[in-house]
Amino acid sequence: MGGFESAIFYPFNLLFLFLPFALASNLVIFFHVLMAGLFTQGWAASRGLKPEACLLAAFGVAWGGPFFLQIYAGHLSNLCAMAWVPLIFWALERLTQKSSLGWALVLALAVGLQGLAGHPQYFYYTALIGAAWAGAAAIGQPRPLPRWGIAAAAYGFGFLLFAAQWLPGLEAVGESARGDLNDFKTAGLFFLPPENFLTLVAPFFFGPLGDNHYWGRWYLWDVCLFTGLGTLFFAALDLWAHRLKRAPEAALIALSALLALGQTTPLFHFLFDWAPGFKSFRGTCKFDFFIVVFIAVMAASGFDWLLRRGKAPSGARLFLAGAAFLSGSAAAAIWFLSQKGLAGGWGLWLLALHWLKEPFAGLEPGVLDSFVRQAGLQSALSLGLLAAAALGLAGGAWAAVRTRQGLYLMGAVALLELGVFAAFHRPTFAQGPWQQRQEALRDFYAAHPGDYRVLGTGSEAALEGGRDLWEQEPLILSRYGHFVARSQGFPENEIFRTSPVFKKIPPLYALTRVKYVFETDGAGALHAMVLPFQPLTRLALFHQAVVVPDEERALGILLEPKFDFRRRVVLEKPPPFPLAAPRGPESFWVQDLSVNEALLGVDLSAPGVLLMTDNFSLGWKVQEAGKAGGALELEPGDGFLKALVLPAGPHRLKLTYAPDSFRVGLWISLVSSFFYIAILACLFRRSPFPTPRRK
Repeated sequence: MGGFESAIFYPFNLLFLFLPFALASNLVIFFHVLMAGLFTQGWAASRGLKPEACLLAAFGVAWGGPFFLQIYAGHLSNLCAMAWVPLIFWALERLTQKSSLGWALVLALAVGLQGLAGHPQYFYYTALIGAAWAGAAAIGQPRPLPRWGIAAAAYGFGFLLFAAQWLPGLEAVGESARGDLNDFKTAGLFFLPPENFLTLVAPFFFGPLGDNHYWGRWYLWDVCLFTGLGTLFFAALDLWAHRLKRAPEAALIALSALLALGQTTPLFHFLFDWAPGFKSFRGTCKFDFFIVVFIAVMAASGFDWLLRRGKAPSGARLFLAGAAFLSGSAAAAIWFLSQKGLAGGWGLWLLALHWLKEPFAGLEPGVLDSFVRQAGLQSALSLGLLAAAALGLAGGAWAAVRTRQGLYLMGAVALLELGVFAAFHRPTFAQGPWQQRQEALRDFYAAHPGDYRVLGTGSEAALEGGRDLWEQEPLILSRYGHFVARSQGFPENEIFRTSPVFKKIPPLYALTRVKYVFETDGAGALHAMVLPFQPLTRLALFHQAVVVPDEERALGILLEPKFDFRRRVVLEKPPPFPLAAPRGPESFWVQDLSVNEALLGVDLSAPGVLLMTDNFSLGWKVQEAGKAGGALELEPGDGFLKALVLPAGPHRLKLTYAPDSFRVGLWISLVSSFFYIAILACLFRRSPFPTPRRK
């Protein structure tokens, strides 16, 4: 519930309940690529544009680099959240033009579903750009303030519809390392490199995806802006033909570009210091999607204008011919220079790039020379394809002087660019090897039963049932993050920019119940290494405690080499009664009812502390059988685990993850949904068709 990326309320994720994993994943991808295109097409059509132009906008978004490459990366939550952006902007545009209850309901539903999709960063960025878009779209409209108010109310209503997810999620974020440990440097990671604006028209210039051929900064699926020369040309044509009318879109493209550039601009400093929640994210490159969305919609308008005009301006024809000549010449020059390897101008330029100095330092001269030649060939090929596209567009523009079919040739070239790009990045892989690894892990757990944790399965732990120490989960609880950083010996504010995180597994990690470390050899076989210490059990009893006032000092004591963590526990507030040495045998047991509930049985011969070797979180409640709630309270133990101080005697306890925010959010969602359905029913009672008048 607290982790947004689980997206347990997102309707499309119901497919995973009753379909095979591969089929469900493919359907989720298919539906969201389709929705991104359809919403963009509808947005363009609402402006009165021709169907051919609307189709260009649809494919410009659905097959563009920022959206389509998320499939290659396997980022389902990114895809699901991004698909709703065109519909949100479409609804905002309609609401700023004319007050409409129907469009307010559409906006509320789209906002709510984007919030449930599992990627709060895109939700936040969409709200930021959406507010600017609503303001820009309302410029020149009479009485804009009431329309802004309706749009803002609809946006807020979408949040209320799904408060049952959002309120627990925000509470969990408040406890997470994202809000606590993200410093300026961490939040500034993964910005859009300025040189990657070249990927607008030449997506392979810095190398293609796969086999470590990409030599640009960050990851190509996050910093590729590709929307094609044809789409960019039509957008530029639209801006030239409708300068004042397209000023809002141009301003939003410029704003999105500035935000995507991240810490390279002063705007990032301002937002980091003043925008609530902004510093909890990293990867401002994700603003590149909004650049492509507005370019695609403008391209539709430009293509529509061209179709109605009947021919391309003479200057545009010359520009396209010149672009074909320049890109072709650059491709030939790069290919020629790269064939000289490290001694050529291309190799010297690559060696001078600051982001390549570290990876190049570890390569042998022969390997590096081969890489330089291969990179030059790929860059030349990318520019060669750009030259071919420019030549095709120029040919269509010149043909349009005599026949209208030339304009359709230009549109076909623009679509072909996008189609070729998408076809080369439509990833497929056999399920067999991946499934074999999952089965190997399950077989290992079956042969080695026990309630322990492992290291090395990463995000696969979500599927094979294991409990990895670090599942590549973006929501890391702050207390656990502090413990991991300090025990591994790096500053706490570097936890999201340190790789690998675990460089050592000291005996202190017995507190996490870790027992095995998995490694994969070159053939893909899985090997388990047993750690040289005995992990603690799920529950542990202590009759000695050290009391300190805060988490900082608790971790300091825990990490002292002489501290005996197997005999003493660190608490952050004094026990309500003195602890005593055990006077006889003691026992305990635990039974998990679900991921949110567990039954505990404890029999103490003297007052003591029950330590649960699971992460502490504020949402957990404990209730003792036969006693009124509230008598017992969970507290942090050893800085990051659950602890419960108990008197002597038998105890039957029920542990439940039930944050108050969920109860409040659930009621808000139920009431909001009731009003939403009621308003929707009233709208449908009004017949959308006029009643025929009897003559």
